[in-house]
Amino acid sequence: MHWINALAIFIMIGSGCKIYNDDILFSFLRFPDAIVIGKWAQYGLQWHFFGMWIFVLNGIAYFCYGIISGRFWQKLFPISPREVFVTVGEALRFRLMPTALHPQTILATKYAGEIIGDPFGYPLRLRTSTKLGYKNAKWIKAIEVTNEFRETYWSERGFNWYAEI
Repeated sequence: MHWINALAIFIMIGSGCKIYNDDILFSFLRFPDAIVIGKWAQYGLQWHFFGMWIFVLNGIAYFCYGIISGRFWQKLFPISPREVFVTVGEALRFRLMPTALHPQTILATKYAGEIIGDPFGYPLRLRTSTKLGYKNAKWIKAIEVTNEFRETYWSERGFNWYAEI
């Protein structure tokens, strides 16, 4: 099914180039006849719609295959209803740790190959790309992992504790 979509992409690109050649926006850009699909623009449109229908039918076939084979349930819904309720309960009590476990959350000791200096958070700086800048802590002296929420410097000053981007 994957390669059928690749074929549809080539059809869409080739016919799209023919459609563009019929109504040129930029005089310096014209696609050679060797790469376009269709003799005239109307044929280019027909090929374009044909490519679109390949996408639609292949998507329907993929969806049916996913349901019949059970692959969607296996890959998209691997969690149980109990796990959903537990996770929602933890979220409502502010006990989730997805930011700490996110692959782009790092504890940095260097920046651009140089050891981080005092104005940038020496000796250790927390970088969380999923949070707003004021959540990226400098000058870390200790790390405590907990499920309990405590007021922080920024939350005491009225900033949102969550600060998700």
